[in-house]
Parts: sequence; structure tokens; C-alpha cells
Amino acid sequence: MGDNTKDNIKFHTFLSTQRKLQNATLEQLGRGIYSYSNMQRIERGERLPEKMQRDRIVARLGISGEEYEDYLPLKDYNEWLMRQQIISYIEKSELSKAIHLIEKYATKKNASKIEKQFIATMKYMCRKQEGASRNELLMIIEEAVKYTIPMNRQKVSEFVVLADQEVNLLIEYYSLAYPLKEGSDEHKWRIKAYESILEIIDNSYIDKIGKCKIYTKLVVFLGKETLTVEVSLLRLKKILELCNVAIELLRDKKLMYYLVELLELRVIVIDKMQKFKCRENVQWMKIKEESVCWKKVLLALFQQYTISAYMDNFCYLYQEAESYAVGNVIQVRRKMLNLTRLQLSDGICSDRTIERIELGKQKPQMYVLARVFERIGLSPEYMRTRVITSDAKVLKLHRKLTFYANYYRLKEYEECLEELEKKLCIDIPQNLQIIMRHRAFLQMQTKERSREETVLMLKNTLEKTIKLDSILHAEEIYLNIEEISCLYSIAIRILPQEDNPYIKILYDYCKKIVEGNAISHRKAVDEMLFTGLANYLGNIGKNEEANELARYMIAESLKNRRTHTLANNLYQISLNSHKEDRLSAREVLQYRDILEECIVLSDMNKATNLKEIFKRKYDEIS
Repeated sequence: MGDNTKDNIKFHTFLSTQRKLQNATLEQLGRGIYSYSNMQRIERGERLPEKMQRDRIVARLGISGEEYEDYLPLKDYNEWLMRQQIISYIEKSELSKAIHLIEKYATKKNASKIEKQFIATMKYMCRKQEGASRNELLMIIEEAVKYTIPMNRQKVSEFVVLADQEVNLLIEYYSLAYPLKEGSDEHKWRIKAYESILEIIDNSYIDKIGKCKIYTKLVVFLGKETLTVEVSLLRLKKILELCNVAIELLRDKKLMYYLVELLELRVIVIDKMQKFKCRENVQWMKIKEESVCWKKVLLALFQQYTISAYMDNFCYLYQEAESYAVGNVIQVRRKMLNLTRLQLSDGICSDRTIERIELGKQKPQMYVLARVFERIGLSPEYMRTRVITSDAKVLKLHRKLTFYANYYRLKEYEECLEELEKKLCIDIPQNLQIIMRHRAFLQMQTKERSREETVLMLKNTLEKTIKLDSILHAEEIYLNIEEISCLYSIAIRILPQEDNPYIKILYDYCKKIVEGNAISHRKAVDEMLFTGLANYLGNIGKNEEANELARYMIAESLKNRRTHTLANNLYQISLNSHKEDRLSAREVLQYRDILEECIVLSDMNKATNLKEIFKRKYDEIS
């Protein structure tokens, strides 16, 4: 396992491993953020960068920050919370509240360049929604760009490595900027500028999730700008090709960033291409019909949930990983485990130190935090996905494992699991849990274990870090992503019954999110929980509770531009409304309409198995 061992998975080893794998230099990663000497100190482990700088460096390496959690000192946590609240206000168009918080955040002393860039960017989005002039917006976005992106006469320096947030700022900048050369055609100049950003993306390390967020936007901007000038068939074909690549990228990752805009652009381009009467016209018309169909279903769904189908802000790029105040996590877990501060601190530090950490009055030293977290069944290591590793190949292997599991490709799933087990450090309990949970799921699918045996194995898996009794009897709980996944896997495999205690815990967790309108960035986990619980509750006749969870998750999926569970939740709501043996003619039509939508969404999502299930149900009722 090399450096991928329990004692070596720290930020500096993670950074060094990823950097060397990508063949990036320290100067490239730190440009506009840290000096070369500071980057050397960071990689040697002599200095830990602040959260926003740390996230930006890793984003420049092309690693999306959507599947991990951060434990932060109280001050850093409150700043994280403020940033997420600003984003939430902008998304809801509550601009006066957003501006008030932005101004408050801007009073922070010794703000880093990335924080100043964040402040300028949020001001830009607010003023854009308020209808500010082009010149004012250009001035704000130019300020944001120059904090971390080296530019000279509207050109980005060569050999620059950018994160998705920075590429997005360039797109916004060029959408407003004027050509410096007098007499230049503004449209042609902007087309060329957008094409230069395509090259930056091609030369960047941005992963596919990052590209879903910014490549798709760039294609829309480039396509619309191109259509403002007279274009040849060759040029139209190029735009269509870019649209197709962008749409397929979204379908592969089950995301919808700029999807409606891309579908509209594709239809417009194909209509223009028809005038040239080429032999590909029939093929293009099929693509157009498909685009029109997908767009119709999406627009109806967005309208039903009163959410804009069009991307009118880019707040999604600034949703950081789920974060927690480290002191609060320690306090909640300590109480779950029925430990006093004296017992928790034994052999590590004083009980007074634990008290001060819990109250947010003291920032824990890393060696203290590591030992305390180990005692309460958590890992403080630098995590970018559920697996704890500094090896990028292992991260990719884990993503592949999840893909095979989701699509029930059991042969590849088993091979991938065996390979992951060899490469992952299973001395870390959280990693062992991942292997055991996937092993239990695989063995149940291949009939090697019964439902009851699977539940027992999953309980044993969960208890590698926290006892079930500690969860069942706690007044307040904190579970990390893997623990929640284990608990969910146990809960839904117990035969449907109203007094399932694990379902109650998970339902209370979901209900708290719904009622508090809480900001949760555990998107994949929340989708699994809400969708699975809606199905379970529907099966035991609790249709109202089931529909509440399903509707909430549909709305959240649309807001977050995610398609993973749209069809499942749409069908669940419909199923709960049509469970009687005899349906009226009107109810049959409604049921068929929903099934048609589910078939289209499954097709768009490349969910072949799900599409076939909905088609069979449609045929049965027709």
C-alpha cells in the first residue's frame, strides 16, 4: 500500500500524490494563492492551508469536493455556514439578505485572495439579478478574476492550471468584456475568447463532474454567440458536436446543468442545418425529436415544482462539502457513547481541554484530534470521498465500484471490490466498513446470503465504529456518511413493519431536513435515504409520509440539477395514489402519463433497467 497507510493519509501526502500523478507543478497549483516556497512547506507537511485555499488547490487538481465531509474549528465552521447562507439567499432571490451577509463577511480581517474573490463573485451575482449595467458588472467580475487568475491584455497566461470556479469566472468575464482592438467585431472576438477557454478546460485536470458544471455552460455561451453571426454548415456541425458531448457528459453523471439550454440549442442548430439538405438530415431529425421530447418532460416537471428550468446563477459552483463544528461532533458522539469528558480524555489530554474544544473555545491540536476521533469511532484524516486514501487510483476505483453496484453489473462489481480490498488500508475502520457493506450487498444479490444473514452482517459492519444501541438510545446523533449508509442498508432489509426502529431514526433525520429547510450537501446520501424511505413507507401504507419525502426529493433534485432519483420518486407518488385494484378511466390516464414521463427520464438518464421496468408497467395497464 506504500504511503496509503493509516498513519500517512494527511493533506500533504494527499496533495503530493495527486500532484505527481497529474504531473502538475507546485507553482501551477499555487499560482495566485500561495508562493512557491509556501507550497513547498505545505507539501512537506510544515503548514496546513486554510479551508478555502485547501479546497481550491485540490479543485485545481481536478478533484470534485462533493462526496466528503470536513470537521472545522468553530470559527471556520461559522464562516462556512455564512458562505452557504449567502448562496442560499441568492438562489432564493432574497438579495437584500444576501448583500447584508456579504458585507458582514467582507469585514473579516486578513481575508485571503480566495475569500476576496468569493465576496466579489457573490456581489456580481446579486447585482446581475438586480439588473446592473454591463459596465458595472464587468468591473466587478474583472476584479474577481484578477485575484487568482494571471491575465495580460485579456489573455490568460500560458500553462495556467485552473479550478472549475475560476474557469466559470472567465466565461462570465468574456461574456461582458469588449475587445481592446478598436474596430474588432465583438461577436467574433468573443467566439475566439470562448474557444480559448475550451483549450484551458482541455488542458486542465478538472474531472467529469467539474466539466458537467462548466463545459456545459461554455458550450451554451459559445453556441449562442456563434449563432449571432452567419455560419457555415461546418461550423454548425461543430456546435452540434459540442452539444452532443456536453449532453452525454451530463447523462453519464446524471446531472442537468444547462441541460434545457443545451437541448434548445441543439434543436436550433439542427433546424439551421436542415436548410443545407445533407444526407445526415434524417439522423439529425431523430436527435431533434429526442431533444424536444426530453425538454418537454423537463419543463413540465420544473413548472410543476415552481423551479426555474434555466440556469440563472452559478451558486452550484460554491456549494462546499458538508462541514461540521468539530467540538459539536465530539460532544454528540461522546454522549452517544455514554462517555464523560474525563473518560474521553484519558491518556490523551485533560478533561478541561475536551470541554474547551466542545464549547468552541479552543482549536484542537491535530495529534489530540486524531486520538479523540479514533476513540469516538471517527476519522479526522483528509477525506475527499468515503474511502480514506491518498491514492487517486483508489479513489477512481471506489467510484467505479459504486457505478457497478448502481447498475447491478455483478461480475465487474465483484472484481472491482476484490481489487479495492487489496489496495485500501483496512486498518482504518471506515474503510473496512465500506468493504464489508459492499460485500454484504454483493452476497445478497448473488444469493450467497439470505436477507436475515445480510442484516446481521450489516449490523456487524456498522458496529466497527458505533454500537447500534448507542444510536437507538441517543437524544442526539451524529453519523458520518458511511454509518448512515450502513444504517439505511439495515433498515430497508428488515421486512416492512411499522415499528422498525431504524426506519424511525432515518425518517426523523429526513423530517428534520424537510421541516428546517436545512442546508444539506450530502446529496447522494440524501437521495438514497429519501427515495428508499418513501418506497418503504409506501409499502406499509404510510402514503402521506412517503409522498412528502418523495416530493421534497424531487424538488431538491431539480434545484440541484440531479436526475438520479427523479423517475423513482415520481413513480412512488403515482403508485401511492393508484393502489386500488379498480381505477377510473381518468386515473388510468394519469398513471400512464406518469409512466411515460418515467420512461423518458430513465432513457435520458441511461437507466436501461429502470426504463424496461417502467415500459412493462406501461404495457400492463394499456
